Amino acid sequence: MSSLNKIILIGYVRGAVDARVTQSGESVTKFTLEVERPERSDGLPSGSDNVPIVVWRQLAERQELFREENMLMVEGRVSARSYDDNNGKRHWVTEVEARDIRALGTSGNTAPEAPSKKLEEIKTDDVFAKFEFDEDPFSGKASTADLEDEIPF
Repeated sequence: MSSLNKIILIGYVRGAVDARVTQSGESVTKFTLEVERPERSDGLPSGSDNVPIVVWRQLAERQELFREENMLMVEGRVSARSYDDNNGKRHWVTEVEARDIRALGTSGNTAPEAPSKKLEEIKTDDVFAKFEFDEDPFSGKASTADLEDEIPF
């Protein structure tokens, strides 16, 4: 059986952002993403987690993403590694290596513009209004010759 290491987080950039260039010339940015926990069933505060994020190469150079209070969606993988400090003590680090980051707004309520209609307000007629059919497309009147051009394989 194969495995999958993928995580998607939505939260706010918190604390200092560390942007550097490695000795080999690769850009790397590290920051903390504060992610709210799901609501508790007993009504008590659920709290949040501060997740360390590491971004490499071209994505790490997009510094406008990593401003304090920006809400981001981070897609990546969980990574665990260890290193020895100058005193010979071993340290373990668990972090998320980001592969894609999307800006969703800021905590100052400057989120991207909301859709003009709420999901509940959208009617089926609105969805299909842009499609015009001369006849019922599901009537079974199409010939196999008509379908051969439509099959993508």
